Amino acid sequence: MYEKELFKKEILNFLKENSTAYLKNQLQLKERVFLTSTIGVTEGGSSEPDGYAVNEDIFQKKTAILADKIFFYEDLFKDFITAYRLFQDLPQEVRISLQPLLNDSSLNTFIMSSAQMPTIENIWNYIKYEIIEEQHREEKNLHLEQIKNIFDLLFSQYVCYDSNYSRLTTKKGEVFDPDIHIRVLSGRVSGRVDRVLFQGYENKKTGLIIKKSIVENI
Repeated sequence: MYEKELFKKEILNFLKENSTAYLKNQLQLKERVFLTSTIGVTEGGSSEPDGYAVNEDIFQKKTAILADKIFFYEDLFKDFITAYRLFQDLPQEVRISLQPLLNDSSLNTFIMSSAQMPTIENIWNYIKYEIIEEQHREEKNLHLEQIKNIFDLLFSQYVCYDSNYSRLTTKKGEVFDPDIHIRVLSGRVSGRVDRVLFQGYENKKTGLIIKKSIVENI
């Protein structure tokens, strides 16, 4: 619970302090404008020439602090940022099909909508549906791998703050086990795993398999 609350606090700080968090040049520009208006620093000098060196030193310190903050948030939310960019690259019709799960109106809303286990679970269900349905369709979902990548990024980001969860590590050659595997319809009922189509995940604390790995058998 503490980890979840800390995560929420970090996100709220992110929203409060860095509405355009990872755009370093924009934030530095805002800082320069702020300092220019408050302490008189300009590109050509100061309104008080004797104080220019002091003002410039203040500016450099402030921008250094700002750069550190930007780096911190970029690192803290790097997987969210990458997932957001991948999501934005999806065709509009695919994004619309996922928008009940993910709000991509801004990076901030994307983070807030994806940083919770029910959303991650629903995205996994979406991927499972697409994998199973592909068995009945002539046309493949050309963007399914990209959606899988988005899930992987969101899951890896989430478990940084809630370590109770982990992905399964199903491998080719394993004996099919209905307790941890879901087979696609084209695969055999029993046998060994020939292909791992998508890894499931579990609650490490309880040992409960939340989502089984989707596999094809031989």
